[in-house]
Amino acid sequence: MKSKVVRNVLIAAAIGLGILMLACLVIVWAVFHFIVNPLSERQEAKSQAYEAFQSSLHTASVAYVEEKYGFTPEIIDSVQDRNYQIFGSIPLNMGLVYMQCDGKDFCVYYDLDADCGYDDYQYEEICAALEDLFRANGTGYEKMIVDYLGDVRNVEYDPIEDDCEHLFHLCYDGSNLGEVLAYSGFAIAGCYTAGEDFSQKTNWQVPQELLQSEDKRCTLSFLSFRSAIPEVLYSASYKLGYFLMMPETATYVHSYCSLSNTEETVQRRFDLIPCGEIRLMAKEGDAAFTAAVAENTEIQWVTDAAKGEAVGSTYRVESESQETIYVYVDGETAAHYSEKGDLWLYVCKEGQKTAECVRSYQRTVGEDTVFYFSLNSREPVLIRLVCEQN
Repeated sequence: MKSKVVRNVLIAAAIGLGILMLACLVIVWAVFHFIVNPLSERQEAKSQAYEAFQSSLHTASVAYVEEKYGFTPEIIDSVQDRNYQIFGSIPLNMGLVYMQCDGKDFCVYYDLDADCGYDDYQYEEICAALEDLFRANGTGYEKMIVDYLGDVRNVEYDPIEDDCEHLFHLCYDGSNLGEVLAYSGFAIAGCYTAGEDFSQKTNWQVPQELLQSEDKRCTLSFLSFRSAIPEVLYSASYKLGYFLMMPETATYVHSYCSLSNTEETVQRRFDLIPCGEIRLMAKEGDAAFTAAVAENTEIQWVTDAAKGEAVGSTYRVESESQETIYVYVDGETAAHYSEKGDLWLYVCKEGQKTAECVRSYQRTVGEDTVFYFSLNSREPVLIRLVCEQN
């Protein structure tokens, strides 16, 4: 009896195992048929589509160079541009082709949909022509800053983004610099170290096409520095617009002029106004504000002497309009006061008797320590340096 029971159990187990193995085989077949095969087919389709795209891109790019420059380049490599999405990216019908001819490396960005190409083959030549333009407009010329120069914009695909910054569509023939730049739109600056006053200069020698372009924004800026051009401007892809809005401007720039085809000419001079042991400047330059040492003020700058100490003089600052004022403390003075604690600038409205002061922003620029505060129209404020205990 027992042997019969055991036999039945073994038979049932064998049947169950067989069913399980059959189910596994069905699952494997389903995975392969419904997932692996379609994935493989999609991957193969993607590969074929990319090969077709690459062939079209190479053919169009080479034809573009042959028509524009009259020679046939050697293709080194190519990358398809992509558009970033929330999840991943999608390929675009355009890309960057790396080329070479007679030992010179360059690249072509080609848009197959628009049937239009851009390249940097003449970038150095165009920059050299711009250098000559800047030298013709001032003495002591030292460097050109390229903030933006080229036709191609908004390439966000990391592998090629940096290589697409200085590409041009029009061919430069040595006499059409203005036309080439006006077609592309650009933002560049010439730098000088002779301390020339560009806030008043009017006789700029600039190709008229730059200022007559109606399609794209063109900006040409001339900066005059107090002394040597600061190292910060030698960094790659430095954004000039940000620099002219930062406290570094008054430290280094004497004056500048910005010519544009879409806006009025902007000319400013950055004067650092000395006042006691500090210097002040309006963020936008050319501002009408006054600063002087304030006498007999009864302000309690620090409510708890154990937490800090007011140092130096109190200064009264007044403006005819709303301004952002930068306050510069030279390195030697800042180092001397910092022995007593962390140096900050406190600000309060005129007429206040208690310490309702706001600690301002602090930044180091060169050897200077710089603070800034907002100044409302016709609302004088009093400012003073305070050393806070560490």
